[in-house]
Amino acid sequence: MIASLKAADPQAIWLPQGWLFYSSADFWTNDCIAAYLGGVADADLLILDLFSESQPQWQRTSSLHGKSWIWCQLHDYGGNMGLYGQVENVTADSIMALGNQSSTMVGMGLTMEGQEGNEIMYDLLLDQAWSRSALGSARYFAYWVSVRYHGSLGCLPQGLYNAWDIMRGTSIFVLSPNTTGLLTRTGHHATTIQYEPEVLVEAWKQFYAAADGIPGLWENDEYRFNLTDITRQVMANGFYPLYTTFITASNTSQPSTYNITTARHTGKDLLRLLGDIDTILTASGIAHFSLPAWIASARAWADPTPLFSTTRPSMNHSPPSINTTAVTDRANFYEYNARNQITLWGPRGEISDYASKQWGGLIGSYYLPRWEMFVNSTLNGNEGSSMPFASSSAGDEGLVKELEDFELEWQGRRWGGRLGEGFEVVGRDALQREMGRVVEGWAGVFGV
Repeated sequence: MIASLKAADPQAIWLPQGWLFYSSADFWTNDCIAAYLGGVADADLLILDLFSESQPQWQRTSSLHGKSWIWCQLHDYGGNMGLYGQVENVTADSIMALGNQSSTMVGMGLTMEGQEGNEIMYDLLLDQAWSRSALGSARYFAYWVSVRYHGSLGCLPQGLYNAWDIMRGTSIFVLSPNTTGLLTRTGHHATTIQYEPEVLVEAWKQFYAAADGIPGLWENDEYRFNLTDITRQVMANGFYPLYTTFITASNTSQPSTYNITTARHTGKDLLRLLGDIDTILTASGIAHFSLPAWIASARAWADPTPLFSTTRPSMNHSPPSINTTAVTDRANFYEYNARNQITLWGPRGEISDYASKQWGGLIGSYYLPRWEMFVNSTLNGNEGSSMPFASSSAGDEGLVKELEDFELEWQGRRWGGRLGEGFEVVGRDALQREMGRVVEGWAGVFGV
């Protein structure tokens, strides 16, 4: 490898990821790593310790066996969304690595697969990179709140500071139908909640109530963004007990807990919750939470008109004609890819849901129908039957086929072709109005 690089550029430096040492740790023993890295001169190698905040490799390899390396925060996979971040790892652990006696660390970096998560985590790392001592996270969060919401310390509602102080540790959740293991996944796409959900509810209550003292916060874009995101996470956490109750009540193999009436009622609530999450995300009017905005951006690339032009069109020449059919076909192709990347990510779902998002329009048109199929299949298969749903292979195969057919059909749709679909952005008053309705309808979830 290094010989090929040097042949093209004598000054080349090889910049490999250290991910393989973690992902294939059984193969990459310390001796194997030492032999592998030892084949390249120190000056010709710079390694990215890709997942330093959770799975640092510098510690078990004596600072990557003396090679220069960068402490990196991976943070998320596939651009998944979630209020997640290892605050103290980013601050204290990175400085510990820098100060280690044998350290060959030369920098800090961000290696996230999509900048879709908790924004403060990126700010924190980039600010920490300029300090040789660990930043105090409590003080940092307080200053961050003041800057973000355009106030000075003490001028903003205390609830904003309290909320962010509470949220110095949170988790992620993925909306994927399944009968077992949905809530206990660990690893790359973990679905375990690493904190008490009531803690986040308390943070949400303080954040939401802050606008009571300063109603102008409803016009503050950063407040609206974070309120939408925190609300999304609280409601996603509220999905857990509904799902657990539904699975328990619909499982005929457990007569002591089987209750078809409870299962039907809970199934309806589960679907209603997903619909209301979709409503809140859409009502925010924020492109970051919008499937239509994602699709519109993709389709816009089909426009052959240059974004910038260095010459003025001649007054004697008309602009070239545009083949509108070709443009439309190209736009449709781009929309297909935009849809596929966040759902199946492959012609037939090779890494399905890897890059799942919680977006307005996506939950309503994709995740919600899948969960409807799951709920209906479970209830229809269990009513009047003594056969446990989990062991009914024919029923499972039928559901899998129904889901696959729907997922593939969804890829080829065109946004705007169905009732309720459009590219219009809602008015700014929609978020406050819908938030009030949803909070009232889910008082138990929001602790009010």
